[in-house]
Amino acid sequence: YVPELSLVRNIRYALDVLRQPVVIFPESRHCDAGITSTLPKNLGKLVKLLDVPLVILSSHGSYLANPFWDEAHTRRTELSAKLEFVYSVNELRLLPAEEIQKTIEEKLQYDEYRWQLDHRIRIDDKNRAEGLHKPLYQCRKCGKEGAMTSRGSFLSCKACHAVWEMNEYGQLKDAESGELTHIPDWYRWERRQVAAQIQTGTYEGIDVSVRVEALPNEKGFVPLGMGRLVHTLTGYTLSLDEDTAEAGIELRDPFPLEIPNLSLESTQTEYDYRGKGKCIVLSTGNCCYYVYSDDPEFLVTKLEFAVEECRIDLEGKSW
Repeated sequence: YVPELSLVRNIRYALDVLRQPVVIFPESRHCDAGITSTLPKNLGKLVKLLDVPLVILSSHGSYLANPFWDEAHTRRTELSAKLEFVYSVNELRLLPAEEIQKTIEEKLQYDEYRWQLDHRIRIDDKNRAEGLHKPLYQCRKCGKEGAMTSRGSFLSCKACHAVWEMNEYGQLKDAESGELTHIPDWYRWERRQVAAQIQTGTYEGIDVSVRVEALPNEKGFVPLGMGRLVHTLTGYTLSLDEDTAEAGIELRDPFPLEIPNLSLESTQTEYDYRGKGKCIVLSTGNCCYYVYSDDPEFLVTKLEFAVEECRIDLEGKSW
């Protein structure tokens, strides 16, 4: 979440001086709906620069067993993993970065719910849909945002009262029509709604009251009190209330903190971090700021989409 050259220097030090393998998690954020998140577009360049063999480790089942949106319940299911040798050093030296990037992106594509369905993996946990409203925050029927709720194996909308049941193979069954919905399709639909808002200039962003904690070092969190979080088409602004900004530490970042969308690959989100509620994490080279809010407009999944789609729009890429 912090694009700095020091990261590359640290990787080189681990490889060249410590002679250790380096593991990179290129998605750099939690898996919300069991599918590949947005990947950085400079992975091919990084791999060529590092000049070491490339292997890819992929796994299936861990998301299904303990989805990010419900870490309180663990489901019993199958797990599998594959370690694949992709390129030797000589191959990497000959190939263009663009081709390496394309290969990495292809090999990191996954869909846990499709894998579950194809392998007929049955998960009959009675709480299997508990928390699913966190990534699926917008109703597919009435379009209302933030009105979704979940309990047991059911997902429902408080606005139009539509109900879906998550079956034992990870699909959502409409209680009225019986139609089946693939969970990642719903998630991608939400992303398209946000993309359309950004493209047409109708994205309203957020302006909410927040509670802020700083993580400046390995010693732990420092409460900074209350503040305000604003997100627009240009980026984040985080301010602290004057009467709560004194926290016994000297912050090296200027406040209000301004973080442009173009400086971010995505937004680090948490649905219930350490039992403290939903939050996003805004990071600089000096500190990580954990930003919490109970405001119903604080839809952290939508903020993920918004940052990623704003970046696409600002970079002038095609839709």
